[in-house]
Parts: sequence; structure tokens; C-alpha cells
Amino acid sequence: MSYIDHLTLVFQTLYLVSESQEKLTRRVIKLAVASYLASPISDEVHSKIKDYVLSLNILELADRNSLDKIVEVMQLYTIDAAEMSELRKKIPHVGLLPDELW
Repeated sequence: MSYIDHLTLVFQTLYLVSESQEKLTRRVIKLAVASYLASPISDEVHSKIKDYVLSLNILELADRNSLDKIVEVMQLYTIDAAEMSELRKKIPHVGLLPDELW
């Protein structure tokens, strides 16, 4: 659950900072991951999932409710188009910077 939610939110952040470029650079990918990990959303998502998982018994872990919980957390933190446009205005352009090593 955690992997799916965090990865999806990192992709959302990557889309936000990439400025819809066709080619992604390592710098932009690193920026997206670092930005997400530094955001309070990362900790909130982790806490919500941890609290949910700790409340379940072994049989409940494999049931349909887990998928529903993944979707619920994703919907809670999804950025809509209007919000995306506002956030993009605040992000400096990173495409002109030289790429870097991993």
C-alpha cells in the first residue's frame, strides 16, 4: 500500500516539476523525489497507511478494503488541474540546468 501511494505521489510531483517535457533528466527526477520526501504529505501518507495496517488482522490485510484504502489515500492527496497550474507558477524552470550523475 505504502509503495503504491508514495510512488504515485512521486509521479504526480515529477509531472509537476517536469513542465510536461518529453525527456526527463536525472536532475528533475531527483528534484521530484526530494521535494516529495521533504513535503509534509509524505509523512501524512505514511502515518495514514501505518495506522490503517496496524488496525487490521492477517485476514483483513488481503481483502478488498486494502485496495479501497489505497484509492482513498490517493484521492485525498491528488492535485487537481487548477491547483497544478498554481503550483507550476511557483516552481523555477529546471530544464536549462545541465544534467547530473545519479
